[in-house]
Amino acid sequence: LTFAEPGVCTLHVHLRCPCPDGMVCSDLVISDANMFGKNGIDYIEQLMRKECRQQHFALMFERT
Repeated sequence: LTFAEPGVCTLHVHLRCPCPDGMVCSDLVISDANMFGKNGIDYIEQLMRKECRQQHFALMFERT
């Protein structure tokens, strides 16, 4: 799934991880480091504070 901004991602809108015990939401979450209105590292840290069981994250950085 792709989301135009972090606020509409299903992982972001829940207060806690929505996955059943022993399961993860996806194989990999890929996030832009500089999203509209949100920093990618902050976004991943926020998911971890929600006890997201996702194990693999990747950040994309724009090369200038």
